[in-house]
Amino acid sequence: MENLHCSTSTFRARARWPVSAHRAVLVTGCDRGLGYSLAVHCQALGLTVFAGLGVRVLPLDVTDAGSVGGAVDAVKQALRDDPQLRLAALVNNAGVLVFGEFGWQTPRQVSLQLDVNLAGTMRVSRAFLPLLRDQGRLVVVTSHCALAALPALSVYAATKAGLQAWADAVRVEQAQYGVPVVQVVPGSFTHLSGILAAHEEHAREMTAAMSEEDRRFYGDYPQRFHEYLRQVAAMGREASARPSKLPDEALHRVFEEALLAVRPRHRYVHEPWRYTLYHTLIKLAPAAAKDWLVVRFAMLPGFRDK
Repeated sequence: MENLHCSTSTFRARARWPVSAHRAVLVTGCDRGLGYSLAVHCQALGLTVFAGLGVRVLPLDVTDAGSVGGAVDAVKQALRDDPQLRLAALVNNAGVLVFGEFGWQTPRQVSLQLDVNLAGTMRVSRAFLPLLRDQGRLVVVTSHCALAALPALSVYAATKAGLQAWADAVRVEQAQYGVPVVQVVPGSFTHLSGILAAHEEHAREMTAAMSEEDRRFYGDYPQRFHEYLRQVAAMGREASARPSKLPDEALHRVFEEALLAVRPRHRYVHEPWRYTLYHTLIKLAPAAAKDWLVVRFAMLPGFRDK
């Protein structure tokens, strides 16, 4: 398998397509965090950007077939208006993360993550595939959770692992049509992405749905867990309220490669050294040691912690 791990700020760049306003990029999930940052960066490079917010405004709800169809029609019209314009890339970035043990999450929260992260990506990709056949590519943002799942992120990890498997198969399918399918694993910037902005709402929903039997069993554990996450979420509250470009130029260069390389790698992994070490150990460790490593890496409150 051809991966590019970017644990440092430099890597050997491949031959690239020239940057041009005639090359358009559509980014989903760009109201904050990575999607917003990528949309702003692509615009600064000189690419034409279709996005849910800002740049060329494109309302897009990945869970709604009508909204997706409207977005396709809008892009088609833009391509008709400018015969030189091409949809060079669809970046599937939209995602929802609910932090909490599987036994706590409500059916609605599970369905939400499945519909946005997995089914939503498939829905949007299926709709835009015909437009990508003219020198375009499909970019799928996955997660380190797809490589090694973490406790309290079981559903989120399942959606990202599903995306990885789906993208691997679609890459082979689309290769015969000249459409590259590229995965990007962007690393961790939870406190800057605003992805925990709705945690308080999710925590209340989990607490309200918990049975009396579960309340007696867990004791104060859920409260301690959610309080810890509230503190983490507070670190990103300003980022959520005021979207801004992420201060990680190495990450932006990884996306430039994914978007512009003439022959892109099938997966780009951007990670700090801590992630590189952890995932290397996870691959080598036996099951018991692997579980111990996962707990230490996640650094979450535990049932027996006081």
